[in-house]
This record gives sequence, structure tokens and C-alpha cells, in this order.
Amino acid sequence: MSSKITAFIVFFFLLNMGYSQNQRKERYNGTMQNGLMQPGEVTYYYYKDGRDRIMDGVFRYRLRWRNEERQRVYQTINGSMENDKKAGTWSYTIKVQDYFEDKEGYFYSYDVQLNASYEKGIPHGSWSLNKSVKKRQQDKDSRKGWGSYKDKNIYVIKLVFDHGQLVDSVYFSDEANNTLIKGQIDTNGFYHGKWIIQKDGIRKIENYHHGIITKRIQKTLNGKVQDQQSLMVNKDMWIRYTSEGIDKSKLTFKPETLKVLKNADHIIPQMINDHIFDYRLFLYSYIPGDELINDFPGKNPASLFAGLKKVNFEYQINREQAKLLAGISREAKKTQINFNKAKRYVINNGLESQVKSTLDRMERISKLTAKYDCLSGTIKSFMNVNEGTNAAYQACNLRHPISVKLPANQSKEQLIKHIYKKVHNMHFESRDMLKKIKEIN
Repeated sequence: MSSKITAFIVFFFLLNMGYSQNQRKERYNGTMQNGLMQPGEVTYYYYKDGRDRIMDGVFRYRLRWRNEERQRVYQTINGSMENDKKAGTWSYTIKVQDYFEDKEGYFYSYDVQLNASYEKGIPHGSWSLNKSVKKRQQDKDSRKGWGSYKDKNIYVIKLVFDHGQLVDSVYFSDEANNTLIKGQIDTNGFYHGKWIIQKDGIRKIENYHHGIITKRIQKTLNGKVQDQQSLMVNKDMWIRYTSEGIDKSKLTFKPETLKVLKNADHIIPQMINDHIFDYRLFLYSYIPGDELINDFPGKNPASLFAGLKKVNFEYQINREQAKLLAGISREAKKTQINFNKAKRYVINNGLESQVKSTLDRMERISKLTAKYDCLSGTIKSFMNVNEGTNAAYQACNLRHPISVKLPANQSKEQLIKHIYKKVHNMHFESRDMLKKIKEIN
């Protein structure tokens, strides 16, 4: 071995020895604040970087508190830190007896176990939560000083993360409300495979292909089928949209990625927010090392995670339909202008009795064209023509009470053409009637 190589090895060894000495770990035994009635006991390892302490190694936290009224809070939290970031599996064991009072004077009891896997402070791997809860009020007339428990419930949540993104599978259970959600997720975070969504006495079984729903069955909890839909057309649309050489401007649809975690009203983010992000129990604001879970996560902390996505298709107006829809609006307005011109001419020339039936007809078709314009403006926004038609009636009937019945069993293309033809003919009819009225004098 040459002297240069030997010198390099010695230098590298000495450099690492110096680095190791600089990273020499120390142990801290003491207390940690937790926002509760008394601090907990904590042990952790750290090394110094200037004046800063960088946690690195085993982390242990323990709280044992109780009082003469039989209230208690027990917390045990164990995990590991690597360079000030949570790493590996963290275990949270929490037992609460008649604590955390709400506005109505109820005190809550919890029995919670959370196992959460991390890499460099980001959720990575399996997370599982089991949580039982009940509540009661104080009753000084009772021998025990407490009333009976009510609203007992058990929650179960199982998630799998890939560096902060939900993948593989999810499981949510709310026992008291008979709510169950479980399904598969692909490596990109999209719904994939079989999903079961059970709530409000209804069970939906849905099949997905990388975010695209292809089948839905709706049943009662006793197994009676209420509705069954094959939605393979969604997969067909995706294949058409992604085909090479396709002119997307000619298609009447386009895919849209729906991020379920962004919707705070969806049951999955609700359960994540209520149970995974329980800052009172899991002390995210006091134990450092989380990259995604912040001190102040806002109204929907579940949105800090990625994944749990669907592909929906929304209606896109192609060039031909755009021309028809523009024509409907244009000719409907011209029809209304013709009626207003005729009405002013009749009043100015004292022709009310002579052209009453003609003017009544012009008023009617003016209102009809306005109604058709409103209907087409709503229908165009829906992928499903039946859903669009129903929504159009609801949106337009109050503003335009004149009766219009659209033909059934037509495609959206056919329906828009039908409306355009109706409005076009009425526009020409109003033009001819206006001309005849002006010829009277």
C-alpha cells in the first residue's frame, strides 16, 4: 500500500473520530410541558450543535396524574429521533379518566393506542389507531360523585404512508354510528381496486381503476340491492383521452383529479382530523420532530398528507357545441329584443287591439327562448345528460316559470341541437311578426 493511500486512510479515520467526538450524545432526564395539569417525565438523547440541542436516539415520555375525584391522565410515549426528526415506530398509550370537560359539562374518558411510523420526521409506513371514548357528568348527589357514562364508542383507523402520501390501503371504523370505510390505494395515491363505504344505513361497494370508478353497487345493511351501475364508460373515456394523436379539443369531457383530503367535510378527512390530529393526546405541539404535522395545522390538517385521489370527468364543450350554445344565447336575446321593439311600436301607434294576439305570441316565444337559454346553460356543465336536465329544471323553473319539456333519451349533443333549432325557429318567427306589425301603418 502506497504512503499516499495510507495517509489518506489515517486522515479519514481521524476526521471521523473528530466528527464522532463532536456528535457525542448526552442524556436528558427531566420534565416536559404538555398543556395539562402537570408536566410529564421525559428522557431523550441529544448532541450539541453550537448552542442547539439536536435530539438523536431513544425518546421516552411518561405522565401519571390522578386526583381524589378519581380523575386521571396516563400517557406513555416511546419513539426514536434521528437528527431532531422522528424516526421508526412511535408508540402512544393513553388512558384518560373523566378529564377534558366540554361546554355542556361532560368529562371524557379515553383508552387510546396509536402506533405511527416515521422516516426523517415524515409519516412513512403503517399507522394504526384504536380509540375508545365515553363521557359523563359530575353528580354530587351520587355516592361516587359521578353520573352514568353515555355515548360510548370505539374508533379504528389503519393507514399506510409512503413519505407522507397515503398508499396501499385504508381502514376507518366508527362502531356506534355503524360507519365503515376500507379500500385500496395505488402507489401514486389513487383509489384502486375494491372500496366499501358504509354509513347512514347504506353500504356502497365501488371498484376503481387507478382513480377511475368503474362499478358501483348500493345495498341496505341487510344485503338488499338498491342500485347497481356499471361505470366502465369512465375507463373508456380515460383511454380515449390518453390515446396518442387525439385532438382533445374535439372531446366533450376532460379528467379532473379530485383530492379527497382537501375536502374537510368528507368523512375520511373528518376522522383523520378528529382522531389522528388530537393534539391533546399526542402532544404534537410539545414533542418536536414532525415535518408535516405542524403546531397550527388550520381547519383541515388532513390536507397535510398526500394521496387519496380520484379521477372525475367533467364536461368540456367542444367547438361545435360552443357554436350551438353561443347561437342559442344570441338568438334568444334577439327574440326578446324583437318583442320589446314590437311592444313599444304598438304602444306608440295605438295598435293594442289590432295586434293583441300577435303581441301575445311574441311575448310567449320571448319567454320560451329565455327558458331554453337557461336550460342549455345548465345542461352543458354536466357529464350525465339526465342529471344535467334535472338540474336545469331545478335551476330555471323559478326564474322562468313558463313550461318547457325537453325530449328524453337523447345524447347531450342531440339535446343541444334540439334546443338550438327551437330557439332559431322562434327567432325567425319573432322577426317576421315584428316586420308585419310595422307594416300596419
